[in-house]
Amino acid sequence: MLRHLFLASYLLGVCFTAEATDLLIDVPTDQARKLEEYNGVWLQKLLYPSARYRIVAANYQALLEGNSDITVKLFNGDEVTIVPKSLNKRGSFATWIGELILPEDLVAAVAATAPEDLGGMAADEVIETIARVTLTLKGYDVDPANGSAKLSPRSRSKGRPGPSYTAISGQETKLSASPPRRPQYTLDAFYALEGTISVPQTRRRYHIEPLRFTPKYSVLFELDSGKVVPVNTDTPPEEFEERLTPEQRTARDSYREFLSRLPAEQTPKSVREDIQ
Repeated sequence: MLRHLFLASYLLGVCFTAEATDLLIDVPTDQARKLEEYNGVWLQKLLYPSARYRIVAANYQALLEGNSDITVKLFNGDEVTIVPKSLNKRGSFATWIGELILPEDLVAAVAATAPEDLGGMAADEVIETIARVTLTLKGYDVDPANGSAKLSPRSRSKGRPGPSYTAISGQETKLSASPPRRPQYTLDAFYALEGTISVPQTRRRYHIEPLRFTPKYSVLFELDSGKVVPVNTDTPPEEFEERLTPEQRTARDSYREFLSRLPAEQTPKSVREDIQ
């Protein structure tokens, strides 16, 4: 009886929702190629542990409005739908939290599992944990004179001052009383999207990462667990080396070889809203 009540409660929570909106917009092939070339070596390093990827534009307004379900098209026709739960926006930084709509059989299987086999967690807590998706948005200000973009001071961590400039005419926020010679920016001209989506029924993990030099666009990629390189944070080097499995050593050595073949990154390179 409890299992049926839990399943019914879950289905009521996810079935009667608004029409879903696509979060990621595919970029035309020629434009995607230019974006890949402009982000160069940085993008190659980022995508080393990926199984597949594509360049996308973010429909960030759908998250900022926060009142509709989100559909994320993955690869080979796979997609997931996420129900919005909360939106926390401070300045030009926003955190959007939602829950994946999970298959009924997966929800039923969790509901039928004994609590001791769920690590002491209740079934609804397990579902909430595996379904949760957190996405972040960071606003960028753009100089309309040349298309250069800067992370908004209102997107930065507290206590870390950003660049000083005045708002373009028509915007309400004035950041400083800078002299007229300073550039004028369009505030929050776009938002960079970042997040991770783990799909429990397929055990696949997908990352959305803004492109470093064109953060208006992101790259969506599926993680290849066999290519993930172990990272040592606070373990003594010799001890860390001893803990590595043969597979991890192989992954690390392959990554080092990959890095040795990469060309040097071209510098300096400006952050831009778009490229032609």
